[in-house]
Amino acid sequence: MSNIEAALLAVLWTALLAGLWGWRHWHLYQRRIPLASFGARQVTEALRYEQEDQRQAILARGWVTQYEWLEIHRRAVAAVEAEIQRRGVDPNKSN
Repeated sequence: MSNIEAALLAVLWTALLAGLWGWRHWHLYQRRIPLASFGARQVTEALRYEQEDQRQAILARGWVTQYEWLEIHRRAVAAVEAEIQRRGVDPNKSN
């Protein structure tokens, strides 16, 4: 392999990696997903555990990024788990 071929291969590989990183970054942090695409019930359930001012801001805006939606769900799951633990309910035990 000549030096020119090696340099070309390195440039192409770097461009591919930069492109993949750029797409992932855009997909997670920049792309706006309308709340309507999640469904009214799912949005209501997820936003129930958010602070009032943040909930109103998200609803007024009408969209979230993928990263925001994942963070909202993480906080909702943590709140539900804390409530289950506070009540002393064993989620693995059937009624």
